[in-house]
Parts: sequence; structure tokens; C-alpha cells
Amino acid sequence: MLTFFLHLFRHLILLLEIQTRVQKRVVDDTIFISLTILLIYSEIDSPFLNMLNILKMYTVEEISPIKKRFRIEIPKEVIEQETSDAYSRLNRKVKVPGFRPGHVPRQILEKQFSKNIEAEVIENLIPDYYLRSVRESGITPVENPTIEGEILIKKDSPLIFEATVEIKPTIEVKGYEGIEIERQSIDISEEDIEKTLKNIQESHARLEPFEESHTINNGDFCLISFEGFLGDKPIEGGNVQDYLVEIGSNVLVPGFEEQLIGSKKGGKLDIKVTFPEDYGVKDMTGKEGSFKVEIKEVKRKVLPDFDNEFAKDLGQNSISELRDKVKEEIEKEKKRIAERDQKDTIIKKLLETHSFEVPSSMVERELRILTNRRKKQVLQAGGSLEGIDENNLRTELSLIASERVKAGLILETIGKKENISVSDEDLNKRIDEISSELRENPEDIKKLYISKDGSLEGLRSEIFVEKTLDNLFSKVAFK
Repeated sequence: MLTFFLHLFRHLILLLEIQTRVQKRVVDDTIFISLTILLIYSEIDSPFLNMLNILKMYTVEEISPIKKRFRIEIPKEVIEQETSDAYSRLNRKVKVPGFRPGHVPRQILEKQFSKNIEAEVIENLIPDYYLRSVRESGITPVENPTIEGEILIKKDSPLIFEATVEIKPTIEVKGYEGIEIERQSIDISEEDIEKTLKNIQESHARLEPFEESHTINNGDFCLISFEGFLGDKPIEGGNVQDYLVEIGSNVLVPGFEEQLIGSKKGGKLDIKVTFPEDYGVKDMTGKEGSFKVEIKEVKRKVLPDFDNEFAKDLGQNSISELRDKVKEEIEKEKKRIAERDQKDTIIKKLLETHSFEVPSSMVERELRILTNRRKKQVLQAGGSLEGIDENNLRTELSLIASERVKAGLILETIGKKENISVSDEDLNKRIDEISSELRENPEDIKKLYISKDGSLEGLRSEIFVEKTLDNLFSKVAFK
């Protein structure tokens, strides 16, 4: 029994030394050999044996502060076993003339399927050993690894491969408390209030048809159907039915709406236009086109009376109360915009005072998000993606993407230093806000995020950054 405890005590001392050296990525051969001998002769087994396997499995080289290279070794015994298992699985399902399923000699299978089996073994083992190495190293990659070189299995040899990963930089945050920014005054003019009230009134207008004899003027609303042509060839997607256009709004091709002026309901016109140089479809820019147009309806906008009854329809008791409510909402919006601008100033100052390298994979991911968002905005505005040069768009957005990533890393570091946390209550509150805004069920919103990101951690990270920025904003020094 005394001998057992002596062995155990020696193991514990060595284990502490091993753990320290593993963290520093330095493993002394003497310690390794000593521990091996002790393990062979002691009554202690698996935990220490696992430590040995880890030590033999990989090394990590620092390429830069944000890039590491793993050199990972898969023992030949593991390769042989996985290969044998793969051939056994193949044997049970493959059909070879002259042999019963499960009884095909391996040498025959090797002649036909060796490449497939090798690929299967590599596919099974590489991810497993990479993930084990990453987990044991304590390193957290920000993106999938780059596997370097060709991976080949050699007989009676271990499989060695290299995987390069990027990690978040270590940032020494400084000077983030009491950042000086300009105080913005919130001024609400009578013009602001009147303009908003006018917009509300306009939004509740109704359209009424003109009499048959009315001729079209600016400001009229026309329901039209049209078909476009380049020469004698129809334009793809140029056949449109029952389109409502306000004359003078300039939403159609330049010159189109003006040629409707003076016509009447039921009129049929041939309209000639020249597509502008900045038109969304490259093949049509600068070219002459024509449209066959039928005018189906001509309508005018009728505004509701601006009185107490109108105010009551909007949930207020009088026009006076409606004005007060509008003023209150304008003030809220101006304060929101002012706070957003002031927070942008905080981020700008943090970027100016912190210099560090950012992982290119994180920038690329952010760049994809920004380019997809820009394309979506173009489509929502009725534009076409044909006129977008992908390289120019990426160049335009690359600096923005880099700064967004850098700002996020700075705020993440500050948040951790300030012990900012995101509770499940915070997360559920945000989900409720999003579901209310989109008029969707909260559970459906959760499923949407999980299907897109794999979990709710992306949303949790967004809230974390926002709370950190709110914390910084609460400590600013206004000038």
C-alpha cells in the first residue's frame, strides 16, 4: 500500500509539471520518458495515459499573434484500425462475383477500393484529431482551419497533417472610461411638427377616380399596363399589368411619365425612351426603347379633413393632443439618432486609440454580410443586381468590414473586463422585441436564428456588444 501511494504522489508531481509545460507548449523529453516508465510499472492508468496521448498527438507553432499552425500526428495503429474497420464495413455491403457478402478477401477489395477507403479514413480521422487537438490546446479558432498540403496515408507510418487557424487577438484596452464627446442639443421646430402631421394626413389619403373626360396632369395617379421593347424584341420582365404610378414621381424610366400627361382613361400610347447610363441592366444602358401603354384608371388623392375626428381615428382626443403626441415622438426619434451618433463617436475614438491585427477570416465573414445586405437593399428598391460589379462592391465595403470587426473585438474585450453579461431574460426580451416588430411567434424567431447560426449565441453576442456600448455611453464626459 505504501508503494502505491509513493507511485501516486510521484504521478501527481509529474502531472502538474506536464500540465504547466503543455500550456507553454514545451515538453521536456526527460519528463516524458520518466512518466512513461512510471505508467508502465504503476497501478495508475487511464488519466495519465490520456495525457501521454495528448502530448504525442500535436504541437502548436505561433505564426503570428492571430494565427497558429497545428502539426497533428495520428498514430499508425489508429490508421490501421480505422482502415481495417472501413474494409469490414465495405465487405458487408459490397457485391463481388464469386464471393458471399462479408467473405471477400481484403486483397481483392484493396485492388478495387483502396482509394475510396483511404479517402474515407482521412475524412473520418482528420476532423476528429483536429478537434481533439484544438480542445486540448485551449485555443479557440474563429473559423474553420486551412489544411495545408496533400494528405496521404503511408503504410506503417503515422499520418501527419498541418492545420492553420486564426484566433482573436489579445487586446490591451485603455482609455475607454470617460471618453469626451460633444453634447447634441435636441431642437424641435414647428416645421418639424407640421411636416410630420402633413405626412400622417397624406398616409391616410384615399384615391378617387376622375371623371372620364379628365386629362392627366402631374400629381395624378394612373393605373397602367405596359410592355417594353428594345427594337422589336420584348424586354425580359418588361410586361407589367395594373401598375399604379404617380405622375411626376419619376419612379419609371426618365421621360416615361411625362408622355402620359394630356392623355385620358382608356388611352393607348407608344412611348419612346432612352435608358440612362446608370440604368440597372447593363445591356440596356444608353439604348433606345419603346413601351406600349394602356391607361386603365386615372385617380386623384383625397386627403382626410384635418380635424378632431381625424385625431380620434388615430387614438387621440383632439388635434391639440395629436400635435403633442407627434412632438413627443419627434423628440424620442431625435434623441435616438443623437445617441446613435454619439455611440458612433465612441467607437471611432476606440478605433483611433487601439491598433492591432484582425483575423482575415472574420473580416471576410463580415464583408459577406455587408455585400449581401447591400444587394438586398438594391432589390428592395426595385433595382437589378446586373449593374453591380462584385469586385468594386467588395473594395468599397472592405474597410467598413474591417473596422466593424475591430470595433466588435474591442467592445468584447471591454465587456469582459467590465463583467458585462447577457442573461436568458435579456435574450428572451430581445426575441420578444424582434417577434413583435416582425409580427412573428417568438419560437419561430428562435428557430430562425438557430437555423441560420446553429444556436442563439450570435444574438447573445449582439446583445453583449450593445450592453457594453451602453455601459461606455453612461460614462462619457460631455463637452
